[in-house]
Amino acid sequence: MKVRFAISPHAGTSSAGELLAFAESVQRSGFDGIWLSDLPIAPVLDPLLGLALVAGRTTRLRLVLHPASSLSDRSVIRVF
Repeated sequence: MKVRFAISPHAGTSSAGELLAFAESVQRSGFDGIWLSDLPIAPVLDPLLGLALVAGRTTRLRLVLHPASSLSDRSVIRVF
């Protein structure tokens, strides 16, 4: 059985440059993916735009959007 770990940026990550630096650091650190939520806690990039930016800069991270509208059923949208 393989256990995967994904991480999400802190709520203050509001620019494309910050998100890309975070994604590169996450990939170098050996994490498996990045999760972004469509429920902003602070000013942030649009999550789909953020995932597109990360996809263009990284080579192996799994990209996941967790839609706030479906938090009750715990569904996710995986973008590979």
